[in-house]
Amino acid sequence: MGEATVIELIRHAEPDYGGGGRICLGRKLDVPLSETGKMQAEQLRRQFKDIHLDAIYTSPLIRARQTAEVLPQTCRRIVAEELTEVDSGEWDGMRFSEIYASYPGFFDNSKDGGGQTPPGGESDEEALARGMSLLNRLAGQEGKHFALITHSGLGRILVCHLLGFPLYQKRTVPMQYASCTHLRFKDGSWEVSLSEELLSDRI
Repeated sequence: MGEATVIELIRHAEPDYGGGGRICLGRKLDVPLSETGKMQAEQLRRQFKDIHLDAIYTSPLIRARQTAEVLPQTCRRIVAEELTEVDSGEWDGMRFSEIYASYPGFFDNSKDGGGQTPPGGESDEEALARGMSLLNRLAGQEGKHFALITHSGLGRILVCHLLGFPLYQKRTVPMQYASCTHLRFKDGSWEVSLSEELLSDRI
């Protein structure tokens, strides 16, 4: 039996919403970290200071790249398009309050709700395919330890899949800013260690 491949799946730190309240950040609005986000990233740096990494892969969006930059390792930092956020289509840049009001049926954990694709956006299955293409390539590198800096949309879809849950339950997967989900691949199977408990409203 070979050695395990270890992957730290990290959500970027808090972005700067510009003082106007929470908005949906997909791919079109490329904003930097907020002051709170910079402090969260510093906490992440301390968390990883004694961890050897063979490479750090990051989404091309600036909030992810800034999070990757603070990690103390001197290993390669690689921009990976596969890690970019799920395309939120018409939602990108909208306030969440507006989205909830206009699309109330999208936000439950049923197949008819959570399984829907935002208008003009990317489906869960499309996002999963590109994300898993990278995970599977890295999984074949036995004994290596990687960090992947991504976003909550893609991260939750990946973790939901690896846990064996239907993708429409993705919002039950916890993934706070600057949180780390520990993935381990060995002998053809994945193990997932969440940073928090699954949300209680799984169905």
